[in-house]
Amino acid sequence: MKESSGAFRFFGFLALVFAVFAGITPLFVAYEISIIPFIVISVVVFAGVGLLLIRKATSIRRRNRAAQESGISTNATVVQHERAFNIFSSTRYYVLVLQVDNENNQVLTRFKSSNSALFDKYPVGSTITVLFHRESSAVVFQKD
Repeated sequence: MKESSGAFRFFGFLALVFAVFAGITPLFVAYEISIIPFIVISVVVFAGVGLLLIRKATSIRRRNRAAQESGISTNATVVQHERAFNIFSSTRYYVLVLQVDNENNQVLTRFKSSNSALFDKYPVGSTITVLFHRESSAVVFQKD
């Protein structure tokens, strides 16, 4: 499992599509001159939000790739179980909170899954072998 970037990427591209539509629509629809500032503001806001979301998704993918390619194998401790809201489904996510001891500090990371057996498989206090990238503090562990 790794940190997911899919939702950031999807909503980023969706916001960019809205920016394009907001910019193109006035070309095909009659409008008054007084509405031009609202059109410009909507294009700028949608494009800005879309680019920020895509940048976040790219950053997550880069961190995950760095952990997979040059991460060191280390142990992480499960410190807590949580449940998280899933906006795309009526079910909730199962969340593992992991603590990785770095030589400088302790890194806490969360992994979401829809697998209900996750809590049984990894009880609080158990250790999991993960790949940890020191420079980016990215943590990746594989499903068994």
